Amino acid sequence: MKEVYGAKHPLLEREMEIGGKEIFVDEMEVTRGGQGVMKAVLQSYLERLDRNEGGVVRLFPFVVPPDVDDKETARRTIVINPRISFGRPVIQGTGIPTAVLAERFQAGDTVDELSKDYGQEPVRIEDAIRFEARYPNIAA
Repeated sequence: MKEVYGAKHPLLEREMEIGGKEIFVDEMEVTRGGQGVMKAVLQSYLERLDRNEGGVVRLFPFVVPPDVDDKETARRTIVINPRISFGRPVIQGTGIPTAVLAERFQAGDTVDELSKDYGQEPVRIEDAIRFEARYPNIAA
């Protein structure tokens, strides 16, 4: 980064995002070794992180594979927050674990029954079930 930006302290002087072991710099989208990234895809993931001065405080995972222009993809129905349900995925704004909804659905309850039992719109119940089907061991 010193070579690319010609700065003495590039980590202090640039806006960046961190993804795992990679550092993404907005202006150039360069990662370790100079590898480029697709900005729209990266941005769609980074926008699903809520941060404060201490770092990331919650994550809104994709329920379906991401599509930058798809409203279904953009929904933030599910949240993972270490302060709610010990970091297990829940329906946003509630403490309802996605795993509980998926288990009940697999046991034979319908989406409409679950919607009535939990006071949630059917689409939110469906998102929880889809999420658990896509990431079955995330809460383990």
